[in-house]
Amino acid sequence: MKIWVPVFFTASLLLAGSGITRAQAPPTSAPAAKLAPLTAPADYPGESYVFHHLSRIYTFAADGTGSRAFEGTVEIRNQAGVKAFSILPFEFASNSEHIEIDYVRVRHADGSVVTTPSADAQELPAEVTRQAPFYSDIKQEQIPVRSLQPGDLLEYKLRIVRTKPEAPGRFWGGDSFFLPSSGVPTTNPPPWTPRPSAGTAGSPPS
Repeated sequence: MKIWVPVFFTASLLLAGSGITRAQAPPTSAPAAKLAPLTAPADYPGESYVFHHLSRIYTFAADGTGSRAFEGTVEIRNQAGVKAFSILPFEFASNSEHIEIDYVRVRHADGSVVTTPSADAQELPAEVTRQAPFYSDIKQEQIPVRSLQPGDLLEYKLRIVRTKPEAPGRFWGGDSFFLPSSGVPTTNPPPWTPRPSAGTAGSPPS
């Protein structure tokens, strides 16, 4: 039995700054739809990047395995945005998880598409392992994005798959999410738990 906990951000999202928090076979070719040149619109002036789409889907199985799916579309405004997204990092527990990359691709304003091969990804020790060697199985998958320039749209989709439960028959988790700018609507469906399983979802007090 699966327990799905979907979290979607479907509106345009503003993320200021220069940093980011961090199967199925990848498509053989990307759609070749022509895109109009991107210009800095009146909304969010001066920002380095803007999320057009951001979603995460969490799947939990009754045995404690599951997956976390990440999907996003980011408009890159300037060189600071290029620097922020030139490498996509995702942390995972190497003893029990692995990463499946569906695609990482860049859409240029002229309509051309450049795809970063999954083979370009590099697995490195996570920063936490330098301070706490106990977490030596925590790795970071770094995906160097090819041909990223100001005015591009960056699209990515991948999954972190857990094949070995931390505690058989139990599951839990926590995460933090980007917040949209003031006045931008979002869609946040509540967690869904099928019977007879029971789940609890919440957020820490502010």
